[in-house]
Amino acid sequence: TLQSQGIPSEPFVPIVGQLSELRRRREQGQLLEYHQELTKKHGLIYLFWLGPYSRLVIQEPDLIADVVGRTSAQNYMKPVDLGLRLK
Repeated sequence: TLQSQGIPSEPFVPIVGQLSELRRRREQGQLLEYHQELTKKHGLIYLFWLGPYSRLVIQEPDLIADVVGRTSAQNYMKPVDLGLRLK
């Protein structure tokens, strides 16, 4: 797993992951601040959970260039708009 490889993450919460926190922050207009807090806590690479699905967040420019440079864009799905999922 990514966690066993040293990728930090928020604790896994069965079924919901961080959806309840994401919903609460969205209602407060603090969704961006939540992601900034996760970055401050975990660094530029971390996992968070949308329900039972993990999401790897990479904010390190050199690593992003490395990942994108070695692969084709069609291998990646555009994430569903969180605003639509949290309603």
